[in-house]
Amino acid sequence: MSAPLLASMLGREDKARIAEQLQRYLREELQQEIGGFEAQFLLDFVAERIGAHF
Repeated sequence: MSAPLLASMLGREDKARIAEQLQRYLREELQQEIGGFEAQFLLDFVAERIGAHF
């Protein structure tokens, strides 16, 4: 599955929820703060890199 297809399968609410989970993980586990916009970019990056493998 390509990244654009993977991203299109996620609704806006799902993407926002996952981005929040990424923010929480980075803050709690790695002591790194990122904003919502950066979390969305991170989600897109991960989807591009691993989306084809799912």
